[in-house]
Amino acid sequence: LALSIQGGAKDVLKQAQEMSEVLLNLPGSFSGTLVAHMKRIGITREKLAEEAMLSDTTIKRMRTSERDLTLDFVIAVCVGLHIPPEYSFDLIDKAGFRLRNTPEHLIYKSILQTMYMEKLMTIQKLLVKCGCQELRLKDKGE
Repeated sequence: LALSIQGGAKDVLKQAQEMSEVLLNLPGSFSGTLVAHMKRIGITREKLAEEAMLSDTTIKRMRTSERDLTLDFVIAVCVGLHIPPEYSFDLIDKAGFRLRNTPEHLIYKSILQTMYMEKLMTIQKLLVKCGCQELRLKDKGE
């Protein structure tokens, strides 16, 4: 779960220590970090493809290569993994992207911070409601 002091400060240090340990022990690459999160969570490539609304081929490629990554794909994977925002922002950074303070990116940040447990289809609908484009999840190679 996301780090939150609202639920009571008692457990927050323990949560922060566990999260810090995970972050410090992750590989330096996007693909290595993706594989590590999948292993830690216990999610299969097929299940992640379904959750992230991406093809199995795309997930397979993301696990082995940093080529052809898009911010939309990376955000979809973060939501598909249902990982806390601290891990999502680390993964986005390792993919070579930076969420800026544009309206669209602020909405992405908010989604990753507050809605990471939602289904991606719910998020796609929300993006349209907000006047944004849906995440573009069609792979050029498909």
